[in-house]
Amino acid sequence: MKVLKISAISTLLLSLYFTPLYGQEIIKNNLSDSINTSYVETKPMISADGNTLFFARQNTPENINGRYDEQDIYYSKYGKRGWSKSVNIGEPLNNEMPNGVVSISPNGESLYLLNAYVDNKKTDGVAVSHRTDSGWSVPQILPIQDFHNHSDFIDYFFSSNGQELLIAVERDDSFGDQDLYVSRKLKDNSWSKPINLGQQINTKHPEFSPFLAADNKTLFFASMGHENYGGADIFYSKRLDSTWTNWSKPENLGPDVNTESFEAYYTIPANGTIGYYVSDKNGRDDSRDIFSITIPYQFRPDPVILLTGEFLLANNEDDSIDYHVNFLTTSASESEIFVEYESNSFNAILPTGGSYFFYVNKSGHISESHYIDLEKQTTYKEETADIHTVPIRKDEKFTSHNIQFEYKTDEFVSSTYFELVRLLEIFQQNEGLQIEIVGHAHDYEDSVANMELSLSRIMKIKDFYVEQGFNPQRLLLRPEGSNAENADNYKKHVNSAFNINNRIDFLIKRTDWKELQVVAAANESASDSLINQSTLLSKKKTFKIHFDFDSYAINEDQELLIEIAKLIKDEEIDKVDLIGYTCSIGDETYNKYLAEQRAKAVKQWMKEHGLHAEHVEIIAEGEANPIADNDKIEKRALNRRVELTLSFHHKSALKAASN
Repeated sequence: MKVLKISAISTLLLSLYFTPLYGQEIIKNNLSDSINTSYVETKPMISADGNTLFFARQNTPENINGRYDEQDIYYSKYGKRGWSKSVNIGEPLNNEMPNGVVSISPNGESLYLLNAYVDNKKTDGVAVSHRTDSGWSVPQILPIQDFHNHSDFIDYFFSSNGQELLIAVERDDSFGDQDLYVSRKLKDNSWSKPINLGQQINTKHPEFSPFLAADNKTLFFASMGHENYGGADIFYSKRLDSTWTNWSKPENLGPDVNTESFEAYYTIPANGTIGYYVSDKNGRDDSRDIFSITIPYQFRPDPVILLTGEFLLANNEDDSIDYHVNFLTTSASESEIFVEYESNSFNAILPTGGSYFFYVNKSGHISESHYIDLEKQTTYKEETADIHTVPIRKDEKFTSHNIQFEYKTDEFVSSTYFELVRLLEIFQQNEGLQIEIVGHAHDYEDSVANMELSLSRIMKIKDFYVEQGFNPQRLLLRPEGSNAENADNYKKHVNSAFNINNRIDFLIKRTDWKELQVVAAANESASDSLINQSTLLSKKKTFKIHFDFDSYAINEDQELLIEIAKLIKDEEIDKVDLIGYTCSIGDETYNKYLAEQRAKAVKQWMKEHGLHAEHVEIIAEGEANPIADNDKIEKRALNRRVELTLSFHHKSALKAASN
């Protein structure tokens, strides 16, 4: 009979509709029978994604200790058919003492719990439990400095960034009954002595059930001291600075929520659109029930971004090494971004109004990075940003989508400097690294124009690093133009402002690099050198520098160039001719361009090594004048070359010969 009565009442409960300012439709609901019963439901807490509701139910036979158990934790999941039938969460979170969830971590993997869970005694305090493969872990108390309470009641709430704890408690410096306080997390994971939020929030009457929205600024709380409709009402206030004692004047949420009865325990998901709270107005069998309501625009928190991502490993990598995601921000937020980790993923809540650059710190590894601009973001959003990480070892390649340039130019976009500096620090920390910078440009329809653009861009990157004192020998250049489109289908990027095909690859060529000396040792014999002194008996000498297919990168092991450099001095060399050649594969026009770039690459190498002649001439012959058969694979490689001809001063040649 009792069940029939509850069912009959539930079918008569009406959704209430309001139309306040701005023409917004406000929908208020008493939640379904799957959550509310004839017993008291209280202390609701909604997950950040809005899909799981934890709450407490009092003195029901389903509690761990039956109807004599003051309060147990229950939960319900939201799906296509609405809220699922609520389930007692069981041990170890429920015991014979009053139990309740006071906060949920953003990823839903940790629950903060009412009471201390010490020896099954009713003890003031707060504890934390973590989700494991076998269920929830045994709750562990979180120590708070100088903690005491003169009231029979207490409430807690943890900020979404995990750094602040709000407490509703009566202490020696309270203005009357329960006041709201803040405690900050310390380096040893304990919590500081609570600080009173001040008289703007607290009165001589109880203030309790604090809830801080995901923006870390918008506070909802219940009060019996501010102007209300009767009983306890729910209020809204904004934090104005980092002191946590400066707040806007609390505003009553109005008759859409508050009545002459009791309303408290307001909770909202990260999107800030639907609020959940407790009221004893129109509850089943006159008990307290949980209601939902559309949040009026004027009471909504600032929007945030709920960011999630996976850590993507290189092949055969050990995933047991801990990850740490670093965030750099241009926003005015005074607290760090709180990042939660699972085995191979992370999530974070990002306030809008600033921009964020983030990447993984992992010993012995290099990760890609992400940049997200939220300065003009005005609505809640969920983003995914997977991060690929590679070990620092020979032949590994990582891609940067955050070294970006203005359209059709080699001018850096301002946000690029975050990435340039990050990589510079990694390169400097690993002194044996030699990196090949591979440029991809897709701004033009013309492939040759894209090749030239990619070259000028990677040269700009190299110039930046050289200006910072980086040895130019450690940086090799390979422009690819628009030859290869982005193939990173396995990861997602939040920075959609740029063409994803415009990117820079970094290929690790060596990890044991040492600076090559271009000056011969004093006791070196002529027979030890690839070029002996007889070279200088003629006025000219020609050498051949070879290249990989479709490349004009100087290979790091070309000892011939080092030997040539030993000969070149400003007072000895009159002229240098650089003639570029290719094999016959490919378009003739493109091959002319490629040949020119090969010759320019040799000239650039000479410049970087401080080698100068009075005149350097560059000639692009392309596929002309082959010295080997282009129809044979093993032969045509000889045609991919630059012929370097040195013209010596006549007196220098005679002097060298006489020695």
